[in-house]
Amino acid sequence: MTTKNLNVFTVIEREGQDRNFWQQVGAAFVNKDGSLNVRLNAIPLDGRLHIREQNGSSGTWKTEAKRLDVFTIVDRGEDKAFWNKLGAAFPNSDGSLNVVLNCNPVDGRLHIREPRANVDGDAQPEGESKPKPKTKRRAKGKKKEDK
Repeated sequence: MTTKNLNVFTVIEREGQDRNFWQQVGAAFVNKDGSLNVRLNAIPLDGRLHIREQNGSSGTWKTEAKRLDVFTIVDRGEDKAFWNKLGAAFPNSDGSLNVVLNCNPVDGRLHIREPRANVDGDAQPEGESKPKPKTKRRAKGKKKEDK
């Protein structure tokens, strides 16, 4: 895994022009475990990011995964954190990443990692609180039947 600094871009398509405009919107850093921390200075309107090495060379992300998970980590104090999944990232053949966000992080920070399977088989990072199962509600006026 490379430890070089990475650039984060949004690619803006221009109507009637042959070339797109690449606007830098932040930086990314590779962690010891191979995951990425992303710091955004601006949020792209279309929710799409492209991450690559500063010099444009290949090898940013070495993974066999076809999809990566994108999170924002919300600090809840007392060593507690909540991992909120915001989207997905897709590795390209040149090692760069395309990131698609369903919503934007409030603090402009993202964490990108390979999906992890928990004991139930659901992808969930360590420390993320598992949602409680939904319970069925009875319609008003209906009583619980005796068994």
